[in-house]
Amino acid sequence: MSWGPTWMHEALLRRFRAGDRAALARVISLLEDRGEGHTALLQALYPSAGTASVIGITGAPGVGKSSLVAALADHLRDDAAIAILAVDPSSPMTGGAILGDRVRMPAANTDERIYVRSMSARGQRGGLAVATGVVLTALDAFGFDRIIIETVGAGQSEVDIVKSADTTVVVTQPTSGDDIQLMKAGIVEIADIFVLNKADLPGAETAMLDLEALAQQRGGSDRWTPPVCETVATAPRGLGGLEEAIATHAAWLHRDRAAVDGARRRTIATVGWIIAAELAKTEAVCTERLRGDPDLIDAIHAGDRDPYSTARMLLEGQES
Repeated sequence: MSWGPTWMHEALLRRFRAGDRAALARVISLLEDRGEGHTALLQALYPSAGTASVIGITGAPGVGKSSLVAALADHLRDDAAIAILAVDPSSPMTGGAILGDRVRMPAANTDERIYVRSMSARGQRGGLAVATGVVLTALDAFGFDRIIIETVGAGQSEVDIVKSADTTVVVTQPTSGDDIQLMKAGIVEIADIFVLNKADLPGAETAMLDLEALAQQRGGSDRWTPPVCETVATAPRGLGGLEEAIATHAAWLHRDRAAVDGARRRTIATVGWIIAAELAKTEAVCTERLRGDPDLIDAIHAGDRDPYSTARMLLEGQES
């Protein structure tokens, strides 16, 4: 995708800075697609970013993450400009986002005070898309006060969210004993807050006890102990308690200088995502070049060349 002349960059940025959401959508698309000039665009946006609070919502499929995200955004919208970044599974046909989360957030999609953007994970492990970091920069620079990220929802692999979020909320439900076991296997380590959603279902009391026990394992005299909140997102119920827990965690971050570590972690992640995007682009170019050279493929297959030196040759862009 081509950026076009420099004056088009400037015109787009003027509209972006004036609060034009169509310009925001265009900017995000250019960043996702790594269009020509996307690096210059990021450089222009970066000085305006860094003030938004980022809340990550993760958990196993079916626990009601999308409903909770929509309800939380609705609860917060009177006091803050809200953006929702929903990382969806990829379509096996197009590689694009399936947009399932938008279907489950009808109210948020029609509310002018809430901006919803779906992104395709494009096969990326860890629950986030490769371009998540740069899209967060755009949303932050646009002026949103709070950005809520919802991960794909693949359970234990959802650990990348901690690299992007100030506060990570791990969601489960009463009937999912397997979810508790899953969290014991690793995802518990990233939780700043536990949410027991669908708390009106049978088994909620037992699930709360299990979660509180897990939270205590994380705590200590000099460590944050994740609170456990009960919600019924579809009611909605319990959102005030969740908002209070998020605010308390934010205050703890700043008091204990953990916010500095978090900011450094996000900086590392953003640079890493940019590098990963460039490497992915390089891989695509090299793979396409290899596909277009059947003689080279046959030479590897026949044993006249090895794949390692061939890969290096393609990366260096020169014959060996």
